[in-house]
Amino acid sequence: MTNENEPRTIDEADAYDRRTRRQLWIGLAAAATVVLVLILIVMESRYRAALDDPRPSAALDETMAVVVADLAPLPQDAREIVLTTRGEQRPRYEVVIRDGDGEHLYDMTRSASSAGVIEHGRRAGEAIRFRVELSLSEDGELEGAYRPDRGVSVERYQDVAAALVRESLIAWHTHQSYPAPDAEERSSDDIRDGWRRVMD
Repeated sequence: MTNENEPRTIDEADAYDRRTRRQLWIGLAAAATVVLVLILIVMESRYRAALDDPRPSAALDETMAVVVADLAPLPQDAREIVLTTRGEQRPRYEVVIRDGDGEHLYDMTRSASSAGVIEHGRRAGEAIRFRVELSLSEDGELEGAYRPDRGVSVERYQDVAAALVRESLIAWHTHQSYPAPDAEERSSDDIRDGWRRVMD
């Protein structure tokens, strides 16, 4: 080899060429491995994220359609019913009813422990993870999107979700039939006088 690190003989040239090719293949293999690992990580994260996305289910739609049909007609222009699980320490189920403009019509919240939790397995006693989005058409047709909770059986998921929606619709009917009286604004002096009269 010369001082410039260039081969002088044919054998030196072959050795230099082999070493260069080996380094090139090692570099290409390392780059391909890194790209492959990145692709796998991205695909796995997208797959896991997709598991949490609500998806349509004709079987669950049938159950929910029966619940809504049993309590039809609904009091106002309800177009959306959303059931979600909230909270970590004291989980609860929340059902929100909205109209076609997204305006809030009614909501109900129930403690998960009183409404129904996972009964068996590693997650026994935990809340069922709900994200149920029901869309109601003017004709009474129902389409839903459901986030599955693979820690609970389909039957249990379906039973608790249907019971919560049924209970919310019954409570909404009752609320519409017997509305609470509007609270009038009163001064703090009036409030104190009222308490004095009652307590004296």
